[in-house]
Amino acid sequence: MESFNRFGRHDAERDHQARTRVACDSILRRPLPRRGRRSYTERRELLNFMNRAIISAFVAIAAGSLAQPASKAPAEAEATIGGKTIVVKYKAASANGRTIFGGAGALLQPNTVWRAGAGSPTTLYTNAALKLGGLAVPAGQYTLFVLLDPNGWQLIVSKERGAAAQVYHKEQDLGRVAMTTAHPASPVETMKFSVNAAGGNTGTLQLEWADVAASVPFSVQ
Repeated sequence: MESFNRFGRHDAERDHQARTRVACDSILRRPLPRRGRRSYTERRELLNFMNRAIISAFVAIAAGSLAQPASKAPAEAEATIGGKTIVVKYKAASANGRTIFGGAGALLQPNTVWRAGAGSPTTLYTNAALKLGGLAVPAGQYTLFVLLDPNGWQLIVSKERGAAAQVYHKEQDLGRVAMTTAHPASPVETMKFSVNAAGGNTGTLQLEWADVAASVPFSVQ
């Protein structure tokens, strides 16, 4: 039984920051302790100082977050093979210490149809007809999914595009292709696609993440 893993946005951190701002605002509005009487100007200056300090702290936290590997960075793999252009556009997710593939506790479970990226759909563009594995793919734009079948991964080429492709619809399949899986030399932190020339009008479409490298050969027709 296949299920669809959206692997979409996670807003928990943003919600936490919003709650923190509300809490800070509540603190700032509390009456100051009466340790001697302060003028209105003194109180205002103190509140302004506290506001600046809190804003500086938020900026420092945000800067630290931005220094980390992007979990949904736009990425692109492109190659010219046989005089034709093949492009894969996707959003690259990072492992961040998580177990990605496998059984209980893994981010992506067996028998799941995976979007092969994070956020928006992963898109294949080709300006020439391809023979992708054994599947004939006319020139055009398609959405890629991966069926994480324990008996062998399958690359799904869908005719559906754009917002409609945020959710997998089997009836939109152009076809499915068996993928060859292997272990990379070392774990891959950030998911990546590559389109590699293999000589003449042939090439390989490869997906790597965590402890898996999956590929499909193709030829330009």
